[in-house]
Amino acid sequence: MFAVVATTMPRLQASLLQPVRAATLRAAVVSTPPVTRWFATKKKGKGADSELAGTAADFNMATFTTRMSSCVDRLKSSLADEVSIGRANPALLDKVVVGKGVKLSEISQISAKDSKTLIVVLNDEDFMAAAEKGIRDAKLGLTPTRIDSHTLKASIPQMSAERRQSLLKAVSDIAENHRAAIRDMRAKARAEVKGLKIKSTDEVKRLEDKIQKEHDGVVKLIDALADSKKKEINNA
Repeated sequence: MFAVVATTMPRLQASLLQPVRAATLRAAVVSTPPVTRWFATKKKGKGADSELAGTAADFNMATFTTRMSSCVDRLKSSLADEVSIGRANPALLDKVVVGKGVKLSEISQISAKDSKTLIVVLNDEDFMAAAEKGIRDAKLGLTPTRIDSHTLKASIPQMSAERRQSLLKAVSDIAENHRAAIRDMRAKARAEVKGLKIKSTDEVKRLEDKIQKEHDGVVKLIDALADSKKKEINNA
C-alpha cells in the first residue's frame, strides 16, 4: 500500500503543478513589453533636393496661352452685347416679346433697311398692335411705325452726346476689367513658376520672359479692340 502511494504522489504533484506553470507562463508573456525597433532616419542631401526641383517643361505654357485667348474672346462678347451703338441690327429685336412668351422673331421676318431702320414683316396682320406694343415695352429706344397692314418700320434715334460719352466710358471700363484679369493670370503664372523651384536661373528667366511677352501681346489686342469700338461709337 505504501508502495502504491509513493508511486502515485509524484504523478499527482506533477498534475497539480501543470496548470500553475501554464498560468505563470501566460502572465510572463502578457507582461513582457513589445520590442521596439529603431530605424535610422535617412538624411536629406543634395539628391533629395534635386528630386523636388522642377524644370521649365513642368510649366504648361499652352494652358496659360489658352486662358489668355479665352479672356480676349470674353472681351469681344462683352463689347458686342453690352455696348449697343445704335446701328440697325435685326438682333436688336431678339428679346421683344409679343403676347404670352411669343418672341417677335417667331411671328415675323426682320431685316435692316439701312443703318438706322429695321423692317418687320408680320406673318399675320392680327399681330400688328401686339408687335408695336412689344417694341415699345422693350425700352430699346426704337419707334415703331406702320407701313402697311403687315409691315412695321422701327427707326433708331440719333445718338445724343450724353449717350455717346456713356458708351465710351463703358468701353473703357470693360477693357480695363479684362486687362486686370490678364494681369492676374500673369501673376498666377509667375507664382506657379516660382513654386516649381527650378534650379536653373536661365530657365526661370526664359519662362518669365515668355509669360511677359504673352501678357503684353494680349494687352495690345485688348487696347486695339477697345479703340476700334470707341471709333465705331464716335462715328455712329
